[in-house]
Amino acid sequence: MKRVLFYSRHSLFSEGIKALIDQTPDLEVVGWETDVPAAIERCKDLQPDTLLMVCKDASESLMAIGHIFWTVGDHLRIIELTLQGSEIWVYSSEHMTVQGIQDVVKVIESPE
Repeated sequence: MKRVLFYSRHSLFSEGIKALIDQTPDLEVVGWETDVPAAIERCKDLQPDTLLMVCKDASESLMAIGHIFWTVGDHLRIIELTLQGSEIWVYSSEHMTVQGIQDVVKVIESPE
């Protein structure tokens, strides 16, 4: 089972994604944080496979991602969803254009 931790300040959009993940076998949401320091601590404590970040735009996430990688380590897979545009960024090297909300689940389920 892949364990997913949310980092999001956008609860309405994120609740919909969480509901989708909750219905997906082999995925488990293990927590939800709204600020970077709390997300870092939860990553250390819970050791999720994936940190799913829902951000308004890339500028909201850039510093957070760098800080998380520096503090937690690069073993954590970070998936960023931006609310402006239809993009998913998988750090450190993958990028895709979203065709539908199911693409989020596909990215989480995909091999590292």
